[in-house]
Amino acid sequence: MKKIFVFALLIISTFCFAQNNKRGTIKVKKAKKDTPVSQIVLPYTTATQMPMFPGGQAEMIKFINKNMNYPEAEKQANVQGTVFVTFIVETNGSITNSRITRKTPNGPGLDKEALRLISIMPKWIPGQNGSYLEATPFSLPIKFILK
Repeated sequence: MKKIFVFALLIISTFCFAQNNKRGTIKVKKAKKDTPVSQIVLPYTTATQMPMFPGGQAEMIKFINKNMNYPEAEKQANVQGTVFVTFIVETNGSITNSRITRKTPNGPGLDKEALRLISIMPKWIPGQNGSYLEATPFSLPIKFILK
């Protein structure tokens, strides 16, 4: 019985130390500006800790409400809706590759304003995978509602 226990302990310890902690590198080709979002393959994985706006979601909503300029043409036409923007939060917290993934019908000004809001955001807290910082894709719906 003692020999079986020692043998089992030896096998279990082998599996524990057999993990490789080295991270591989991925070469990524930059997408052309006119490439549709549906054709872009992101080499990033979902992080165990997703990126976060500094101060959390409540601060992000305050930031968007404070800095949003409703486009005059859409205001006159009474156009409302939600624009979905996808972007990548890099390991330094900066936002790159922002693109519209779902537009508002008859509201091209809303799409431009959503991209402008994303471009002026402060640096985010980057996503993490274990103890590693990781560039992480993030999708954000921005609602445009006339009051």
